[in-house]
Amino acid sequence: MASIKEIVKIKESFLSLSTKKIEEVQKIMNKPKKEKPKFSMTTKRLSRRQVLVLMSLVNSSKFIVLSNKHMFNISRALKKIKSDIMANFIWIDSRELIITTNKVTSSLDLNTIEKYIKNVNVIDSDNIMAPRLPQSKLFLKILSILYLIEDTSFPITSNIVEKILQSIHIFNDVTFTVVATTRHKVQ
Repeated sequence: MASIKEIVKIKESFLSLSTKKIEEVQKIMNKPKKEKPKFSMTTKRLSRRQVLVLMSLVNSSKFIVLSNKHMFNISRALKKIKSDIMANFIWIDSRELIITTNKVTSSLDLNTIEKYIKNVNVIDSDNIMAPRLPQSKLFLKILSILYLIEDTSFPITSNIVEKILQSIHIFNDVTFTVVATTRHKVQ
């Protein structure tokens, strides 16, 4: 129940209010204030939706000051080239400026982002590396590949294995490296 002093203050401020309305106003005033939601962005590792731009700490600090403006301008530059990519968030991690986008970017999108960043007046564009997507190193060990192609005397080379793996969609955009070759002749 409201205190008498509070009811008198409301009645003095709003002379035409009925007692019922005064109680409603009092309930609204006494409602506990809701805390504003707190946002925390955490990721286990970099995503392919993030664009990494290596630059000096001084440059990245100058760039991040106006990150909202830059995020809007990057999205606008991407829209001009008819891309459906938008910049969502910009942050710094050690010496990298990280721009999170709504989708995975193409090479044209990366070039557009690079042109925009290099044209920002407050940073030294000579010390900026070309934007890139994060890369991870995964190893696939292949066992028991026949040395000779079946019914021929031609050996199976790493190039043949690489072509076969690249024909499978899960290996798109993968760089293959031959670590060691062991040759086995199956009889």
